[in-house]
Amino acid sequence: MRVLFAISLLLALASPVRAQTLRFEDVTDQAGMSMDSRGHGVAARDYDRDGWPDLFVASANGTGRLFRNLGDGTFEDVTVSAGLSVIGLFAPAWADIDNDGWADLIVVGKTARNKVYRSLGDGTFEDISATSGIDLDASAASLAFGDFDADGLVDVFFPVEGDTDLLYRNLGGGVFEDVSGRAGIGGTKTTVAMQATWFDFDHDGRQDLFVVHDGFSESRLHRNYGFLPLTDQARATGFADVGSGNSMGITWGDVNGDGWEDVYVTRIGEAGLYINQQGNGFLQIEDALGAWRNGMSWGTTFADFDNDGDNDLFVVSTSGFDGTETILYENRDGWFVDQSQSANASQRVEAQGLAALDFDRDGLMDLVFPDHDGHVRVLRGDTEAPGNWLRIELEGVQANRDAIGARIEVHLGDQVLTRYVSGGDSYCSQSEPSMLVGLGDAAHADQIIVRWGGGVSELFGATPAGDLTLTQGAGTTAGVAVAQGEVPRTNPGLAAFPNPFAADTRITVDLPTAQHVRVTLHDTLGREVFRLVDGTLPAGLKAFNLADSGLGAGIYFVRMETQSGVTTTAVSKVR
Repeated sequence: MRVLFAISLLLALASPVRAQTLRFEDVTDQAGMSMDSRGHGVAARDYDRDGWPDLFVASANGTGRLFRNLGDGTFEDVTVSAGLSVIGLFAPAWADIDNDGWADLIVVGKTARNKVYRSLGDGTFEDISATSGIDLDASAASLAFGDFDADGLVDVFFPVEGDTDLLYRNLGGGVFEDVSGRAGIGGTKTTVAMQATWFDFDHDGRQDLFVVHDGFSESRLHRNYGFLPLTDQARATGFADVGSGNSMGITWGDVNGDGWEDVYVTRIGEAGLYINQQGNGFLQIEDALGAWRNGMSWGTTFADFDNDGDNDLFVVSTSGFDGTETILYENRDGWFVDQSQSANASQRVEAQGLAALDFDRDGLMDLVFPDHDGHVRVLRGDTEAPGNWLRIELEGVQANRDAIGARIEVHLGDQVLTRYVSGGDSYCSQSEPSMLVGLGDAAHADQIIVRWGGGVSELFGATPAGDLTLTQGAGTTAGVAVAQGEVPRTNPGLAAFPNPFAADTRITVDLPTAQHVRVTLHDTLGREVFRLVDGTLPAGLKAFNLADSGLGAGIYFVRMETQSGVTTTAVSKVR
């Protein structure tokens, strides 16, 4: 490690010196957010859809607070009027679990019952915990939303301490089903669970699951091949290494501009930075890139704080452990340089959660991290002469409404900038789902490609800098380059999930163009026993439920007839 660090230092010193513009302003007092207990996780979301991102701050030993952004640099505590009562839970995350256009809230922890709140669309929430199907007593260290089965509904994963982990499949209407056993994601009961994220690291259109732990337990990468169980590929891909032995937080970002997102893991003393080898594994190389230093570090985020087109890095720690303050690493052509002091980003805090958002809508990313002293710390981006920017909001139609798991590619000449929509990362936290993309000196993007997931991609044309909302279906699929690793949709696709199936199994049909489709089920003698559809369907992914099929246990064949020919797949029913 020392040799690599020395090489890193020499290369950093040898690189060209350029004027530093990164800067933050501490506006904690002006923002006016405080807790009557220790702050922990924080989740950012415009829950009332007024154009200003709001914050939910959780507390393991007190009451969680919902702070509404008033749009003037201040926040108002609206916890009571919103109908929220969250006590003793520390990890929050927002997602539109019922696809009605309004963000819902799940908060989990270890010392109180977990909570599930559905938005009523008027700024208030309904407690649906008891009917959600989620284990309210699970000792969950965090949660992560992701649509692992690409059915357009966000599912949720809980890393659990002292028991096996939990995966819940979204059945719609705010109801979830425990598919942990079928998914093979349980792990062992002895692990000290920390953070999890869903991320399509190999660009095949399916979201994979990453889980890290404290206490010298290997990290896990549950690779998604489009069916259950998910397969742990952490050792095979080089992600399992425990590093200094204590892994806490996770963030994703393309640090070297090759179009493949890399992953950073916070630890005690020395972090882990894993460079994505184009979906074929990871190379752990934080020493050589200068981003190795951690204290007892927790929350972390990649973001382009100066809008120059590359991802910088921010890390929070509990400073009382060894005195390490918050760390800001500036990305200089793939090398990370500590700019904490010069950018006014170094703070001595007892912080664990961290979220990135542009709360004042000035095109510069801001940072929020709750302190154990009750203050909710806010660093406002104040970089001088930053680059131009695009703020992109995605709205899924066939994909989940929040577009969680979607990836965008912003093209600037030969340069491609990638971002993705996260359903929970950092540490027990969640950054704003809007994607702020720095354009540098460019006044517009030449084109934008959105990878919605499930092999569905769309092209949007030249776009000027500023705010932009992209709705699935508004772009074009013609001429869209297939991402490396992605399965091209040149022919209709057919799948059954889960398989073996029960009453909840869905048959999915994926069409590259609108066309007439007939889908039937046949027994082992070739007899048609059920017809799902016989008509014209639009392009994209369509799901059909077998709840009313009346099928008994046995083996069946699904036959799909389209203008391209006949496709079949075998399924089995065990109950």
